[in-house]
Amino acid sequence: MAKTSALIMSGFFQAEAQIAFDYLKDVKAPKGTKKYLYTNGKFDGQKIVKPLNTEGSYPADLLRLYNSALSVRSEDAREAYMRDGYAVYGLHRSASEQKFEEIYYLQAAGPDDDIHRALARDWKGLPVEMVRSRGGGYALRLETGAPACLETMENARELYLCGAAHAFETDALTQCLSLEPGEVALIS
Repeated sequence: MAKTSALIMSGFFQAEAQIAFDYLKDVKAPKGTKKYLYTNGKFDGQKIVKPLNTEGSYPADLLRLYNSALSVRSEDAREAYMRDGYAVYGLHRSASEQKFEEIYYLQAAGPDDDIHRALARDWKGLPVEMVRSRGGGYALRLETGAPACLETMENARELYLCGAAHAFETDALTQCLSLEPGEVALIS
């Protein structure tokens, strides 16, 4: 696989997708880096960003994610669970395709975030890494060629889909991605 990379963001519905698009289109990336926007509806990427309508094929994963999010009592917590679970869904899907050697996922990025610096930082070389910005957003880097990367993403995906990620009181996404593959026992 040639050394390729992708920048990915996601947004629910038109308003959030537009915010993500406005941010993603302005991110300076190395030449040849592809930009993708995961969304749950049709979106015009203006040939700058390729939109991926995840509901177009009616995947069962999104219905499972929605059902597991319903068990959260607080509406804010439910929305956060859905957004993080949707991020994991998109990352798992992208990593599974093995089209890119590195994938950078930009989450909750806004004008005050310093995600640009996060993309330029010296990553440690772990298969899945995260860096938080001062503005509350974060960047995830996936090294898709590493066997542990896909296994980590599969574990995190299943933890969200089955509702087990509810067990983490705070920062569930970080905790799900930090688990070593051997630390998770999923019963199918």
